[in-house]
Amino acid sequence: MKNLIKKTSEDIKADTNAVFNAIDLASGGFLSSTKESIANVYRGYLESKFNNLIVDVIANNVSQDELLSFINSSSEKDREFLCNIILKNIHADNRLTTFILAKLWASRIVNGKLNYYESSLSTNINSLTLEDFEVFYEIWSHKTTNEKGYYYFQAPTEKEFYVDIQNKLFGMGIIEKPNAFSSNFANGEKQERKMCAFGGTGFSEYLFELLKEYFKENP
Repeated sequence: MKNLIKKTSEDIKADTNAVFNAIDLASGGFLSSTKESIANVYRGYLESKFNNLIVDVIANNVSQDELLSFINSSSEKDREFLCNIILKNIHADNRLTTFILAKLWASRIVNGKLNYYESSLSTNINSLTLEDFEVFYEIWSHKTTNEKGYYYFQAPTEKEFYVDIQNKLFGMGIIEKPNAFSSNFANGEKQERKMCAFGGTGFSEYLFELLKEYFKENP
């Protein structure tokens, strides 16, 4: 069965290559030159992303010797962690994510492991957009305290997506939705799309401090 699958896969690849070559020949080599151009551009792009990651790790008081020692580690857990960090950085679509990944990598080198909040952030980081980080930072920076002791933030009326981001932050445990505010609407009453009162967690404080450092350096 495995040989049959392999043979079928190779046949498909051969057919695909034949079609590609035929189109490339008909287009005067346009496809092959385009393919090579894309490969060159993205090779340089990926190298730049990796270099940014390394520079950020060293900026966290990690020596070159410590960094090389970790990279050359024979520990399966270290290798798995490093592989995940590099892949997450490749998938990152903003510079802030690289900055955070470097913080996590540096913490792993210095402490030998990640704490709970670091581990949670590492697992979920590619699920967070730049807007998620920015809105959380804004919410936490400008929160007020209501009469019941919970935090509140008045979102701009033209930015309804803040509500969606707050719900996402609730789901990820970055901020906490108090039980008292989970059912504010009577049966049959339409729920308004507005920000809810929220509570803080250790995760909130940890992430805020990371973002404060980043936005201070990158206003």
